[in-house]
Amino acid sequence: MTNIQEIWKPIKNYEGLYEVSNLGRVKSLQRIVYGGGIVPKKTISEKILKQSTNSCGYKTVLLSKGGVSKLFSVARCVGKAFLNLDNGVINHKSGIKTDNTLVNLEISTVSENNLHATENMLKRKKTILINGIVIDRVITVEKEGVHSNYKYISEVARLFNLNRRTLSASLYRNDFILTDCNHKIYLNKTI
Repeated sequence: MTNIQEIWKPIKNYEGLYEVSNLGRVKSLQRIVYGGGIVPKKTISEKILKQSTNSCGYKTVLLSKGGVSKLFSVARCVGKAFLNLDNGVINHKSGIKTDNTLVNLEISTVSENNLHATENMLKRKKTILINGIVIDRVITVEKEGVHSNYKYISEVARLFNLNRRTLSASLYRNDFILTDCNHKIYLNKTI
């Protein structure tokens, strides 16, 4: 096993307060904080910050400046400091969302990131499990007894010039939707 030297760089817009390393760690820097009242100033020691895992499985860290705290993605902090990330997204090459080491991160487009997730089976397939049987969700459009099946809600939304999120929410709230052209749209569960 090779030992990688840890290199620290300032976090953009938090220079002098926080730094991020090529190993995916974040630290607050030693500094003097001026306050009011009985204690006019105090020294804050340098320390490695605790990271949390968000609901999507990515590591985050809480940074404060000027009395305002914000939650940041550790991967994006590493990307901005070491990969000069301005636009795009950070892709975890190994697919391990909690591995924010520089060697595991790369800049990609949203499309490239989605393709990587699909090719490496990192995205969960939208399925339902009933009595141990996997059932795929299919969106069915029906008119005058003719059925057309679609795999993605976005396809149906484009077809009828509907907002994808509105269509999705409507399908999950209702048994079916009738369009102005008498097309019946519903979620069909097929085995």
